[in-house]
Amino acid sequence: MYVAREWMSVVVNAILGAIIITRLHAMYQRSRKVLILLIVVFLFANIFGGVITAISMKQSKFVIVPVSKVKAEIDNLSTTF
Repeated sequence: MYVAREWMSVVVNAILGAIIITRLHAMYQRSRKVLILLIVVFLFANIFGGVITAISMKQSKFVIVPVSKVKAEIDNLSTTF
């Protein structure tokens, strides 16, 4: 679930970026120079976002501990006080 949430923001930003590029391209009378600039900036931003997401996912480590072990540790801690 956590992986899907992290990558969902990258996908949503890419879709919204494509919509914004289309609207700006139309607003600037379909100028080819503006389109190229928008695509270059869009690709840079999305590649950077994807790399940062991948790095953060690689560095985060999740340990799945059974509930019974957690309860046993809580009981051990409560008896020591």
